[in-house]
Amino acid sequence: VTHLCCWAHARREFFDAQQNDRAKAELALTFIKKLYEVEAHCREKNLSSEDRKAYRLDKALPVLDAFSNWLKENYVQVLPKSAIGKAMAYTMTRWEELTNYLMDG
Repeated sequence: VTHLCCWAHARREFFDAQQNDRAKAELALTFIKKLYEVEAHCREKNLSSEDRKAYRLDKALPVLDAFSNWLKENYVQVLPKSAIGKAMAYTMTRWEELTNYLMDG
């Protein structure tokens, strides 16, 4: 059994944090939007499991790497109990479970 977490829940944390730090929250939402676009493409093209996995690794993995680096660099600049700090912490503590979907189409 592979544990997965939901990007919609992580997205909601950043959506709610827009009132706290609009710039950081909107950048995080942009990363997540790109991930959603990858999945939309996979659905539209009705990709097989193998092709979906390959497409995710090609298109989503670089987005996830950039997002991860951005989270690590910027978390030290926010108050941990602020809305944006909580959104970032929520995402970082669930990172493995949020990215496990890459390994299976």
